[in-house]
Amino acid sequence: NVNTIDATGISVGDYTLTVTTVPDGNHNAVSKSASVTVTKVHSTIEPISPISIVYGDSGSVTVVTTGATGVTAELYSGETKLNDTVSVSGNVITIKNNVDAGEYTLKVTTIPDGNHNAASTTANVTVIKADSTIADISPISVGFGESASVTVVTSGATGVNAELVGTTGKVSVDGNV
Repeated sequence: NVNTIDATGISVGDYTLTVTTVPDGNHNAVSKSASVTVTKVHSTIEPISPISIVYGDSGSVTVVTTGATGVTAELYSGETKLNDTVSVSGNVITIKNNVDAGEYTLKVTTIPDGNHNAASTTANVTVIKADSTIADISPISVGFGESASVTVVTSGATGVNAELVGTTGKVSVDGNV
């Protein structure tokens, strides 16, 4: 007779398997033992799609894992790890709003349970430049031959360029600070 013994759901460790025959009327029962070693296998992380974020915004991604209690995450610019740029809660990774525009690599590593080893993967992160802003400019009324000035408030800019459309008059910009 050939018998198959299946064992599932066994935690990592060393065990002894003892097999004893169920004899017929002409035989005695006998037993044999063998050692069984259950070893850790790698946890898994499903592939992470590229992530795009507009500068000044945060972005998040939920990673799907098996054999893990959570994940850790690190953001890299080339080979340089960027500190305080990501936070993790369980399997949700948030890229903070303090990352400059550019291309980055997110490295994600599982926190394995007792039956698994850690596994890692990476994802591309692109932080897209945000538009600079100009506050509303009030209409200007000036008499012929006189000059006028207007204060322009901007953010995300180091200055402004200006032109007066439809005339050959001159416009100058002062105070690009």
